Amino acid sequence: MRARSLKPLAIAALAMVATRPAAAGLVAPEPIHRVGTVRQGAVLSERFVVRNEGAAPLRIARIELGEPGMRVRFRRDIPPGAEGTVTLEWDTRASDGDTRAEAAIILADGGKPAAILAIEATVVPRLAIEPLPAAFLSLYRGECASTSLTIRNNDKKSLAVTVVEPAGRHFDVRLTTLEPGRTYELRVDAADGLKPGRYREALELMTDDPERPRVKVPVNILVKDELYVTEEGIDFGRVRLADLAQDAGLIDLLTQTFLVKRRDLPFRVVDLWWDLPELEVTREPEGPSSTFRFDVRLRPQALRPGLLSGELVIVTDDPEFPQIVVPVRGVLE
Repeated sequence: MRARSLKPLAIAALAMVATRPAAAGLVAPEPIHRVGTVRQGAVLSERFVVRNEGAAPLRIARIELGEPGMRVRFRRDIPPGAEGTVTLEWDTRASDGDTRAEAAIILADGGKPAAILAIEATVVPRLAIEPLPAAFLSLYRGECASTSLTIRNNDKKSLAVTVVEPAGRHFDVRLTTLEPGRTYELRVDAADGLKPGRYREALELMTDDPERPRVKVPVNILVKDELYVTEEGIDFGRVRLADLAQDAGLIDLLTQTFLVKRRDLPFRVVDLWWDLPELEVTREPEGPSSTFRFDVRLRPQALRPGLLSGELVIVTDDPEFPQIVVPVRGVLE
């Protein structure tokens, strides 16, 4: 049978209904199969029983899948009081870590999921980068910073990391062999003299594994000034006004928060203004502090379809940083 992929937001919504009673008489006695730890690339096959406890026949219109590498086989028609089976196959090649592969059963007489089936597994990659598959460095202007990652071969076959190619100009890298073919240490150092800002770059590991000869490792560097903002800008994304009209509580979920911090001494925010009537901005505390929190909310009564594009300006009593400009953007539909 054919299956469609789920959008990420749909998957989150489906997770909430997984424990609710099934609609239209469809029942899945064991909707979650937990298979434990598997190697990345393993193909899992799990058979689920679904039962029609209603008085009328049920017809499965489709089954939507939530993870790449999933396939499904199922019996489309289930008579009253009868059982059917849904077999989920999941190729874990593109998965990593604790993963839940979900499938939503959609009946012919309704658009909402009648049941959610899931396979839960901890997928161990053949080549693991620990503690995270990326390097993160945070430093103040004029400081030095470094971080180390462990590259671990979880496969039985020996794996050699032969070359490291930096794909950026703002860091240095060094690879050390801890156990040949098994374990390596990757050290990343921020380059000297970096200006304040965010640097999003990457390096590539070259291996002798024909299935994965190149492994990209993101390198994220944040260089902070003595006074800095925790976000580069405020982005509300796409906001559907019809959704806000139906659920006023969505305004709270859309509220954006950022901090303005100074390394040592407290300072004051002496003025605050913005050029978008669609916004409401609050800050705390009111008095001097080394950290201020700003909450940026949308004003429902002022929202009209169109682009949000403006600035939030923070005026301080710090002579070195008298004004901070935070861009604001979004789309109202």
